[in-house]
Amino acid sequence: MASNDSIPVIIPPIWSNNVKSWFTVLECNFEVAEITCQKVKFCHLCSLLTEAIVGEISDLLPEAYKSESPYDALKKAIIERTEVPPAKAMKILSKVYMGDELPTEFLKRIRQLTLNTDMDDLYLKHFFFSRLPESVQAVVETTLDENDIFELARMADLIVLTLPEEKSANSSGKTDSFDIPSRTGSFSISYTRRRICWYHRRFGKQAYRCKGPCYFVD
Repeated sequence: MASNDSIPVIIPPIWSNNVKSWFTVLECNFEVAEITCQKVKFCHLCSLLTEAIVGEISDLLPEAYKSESPYDALKKAIIERTEVPPAKAMKILSKVYMGDELPTEFLKRIRQLTLNTDMDDLYLKHFFFSRLPESVQAVVETTLDENDIFELARMADLIVLTLPEEKSANSSGKTDSFDIPSRTGSFSISYTRRRICWYHRRFGKQAYRCKGPCYFVD
């Protein structure tokens, strides 16, 4: 059995834009190195902090160091101080629309924008739904409450690739607000088929996912 602090922990400095994931990686390293002592973990954590992060939590460092669980106390302080407030995160998302990308790609993009937030999963799922093309919304709406956001995105991928005649829910002229059902209510969906595919209506000559039938004339 290795001693509690004999195996070095090799990990890059804290990822300011993805703090929670970084802590997961750090703690996996602690487990491999068999490090369980709170004080030793605290010291490793301090050695990996950037100047910007230290500036955020400098007033709490002495208190965390003296606590019974210094690592846990410092970890909690770092997450709380670096977390983006939900209101700010929602403001960022209000300007985000699905471009010429698959729904799973769009989901990855919005999740990257909300990594350091404590955003409600239900809110994020309904935001994602509201940004899908309307023809896709019309199909996945019936399973919206049953599926998690990842399954919803995978279903939307299949629909986007098989239903070329789509109406965008993402034009810049569309209002940024959207309603979330309080319990199990549904979104009001309108669906109008066009003779020009959604990608050509959205991106014109730059569209490259058109699969037809589409009567766009270059």
